[in-house]
Amino acid sequence: MSDNVSQELLKTANDVTDLIEDVVEYYCKEEQVSGERVYTMIATLCAIKLSEFPESRFYGDNEEE
Repeated sequence: MSDNVSQELLKTANDVTDLIEDVVEYYCKEEQVSGERVYTMIATLCAIKLSEFPESRFYGDNEEE
């Protein structure tokens, strides 16, 4: 991976992380929900969404038989 791509990927990852953390913090404060609960929900949603991608390298159970 070239330095340009690596830097772009790193910036995107940081932007997404900042966005998620801001949303979780806001939601937890507004709705009086624990961060652990919200991050567990996000992790579960991520697993479900990743399984929907064809040829996902994370989950092999999404291939049609």
